[in-house]
Amino acid sequence: GQAMPGCANSFYGQMDSLLNLQYRKLISQMGTAEGARLKNEQRQWIAERDKHFVLLKQQVHKEAVDNGFAGGQDEQMILTERKASCVKHRVVELLTMSVSAKSQYP
Repeated sequence: GQAMPGCANSFYGQMDSLLNLQYRKLISQMGTAEGARLKNEQRQWIAERDKHFVLLKQQVHKEAVDNGFAGGQDEQMILTERKASCVKHRVVELLTMSVSAKSQYP
């Protein structure tokens, strides 16, 4: 149980790193117009992600208060894991775009 916050932080760091790697890889394979579209889409996703993270923090805190572990490491760990899952979802979207682009341009 004591290493779990570190695992959650590590998971988030790995997902964030994968997100950046996949984004750079995908954008390097695109033309100017497609790259500009992806940049705008990514900026919009980041803005939405930031809003979602605020809501997640509120939701997790409420759950923590309701379950008696507010303010502790468990609350932070759960929040970090949920943030990582959100980023993971975007990584999968970018990977899907990459696969789709490869099938269009063999």
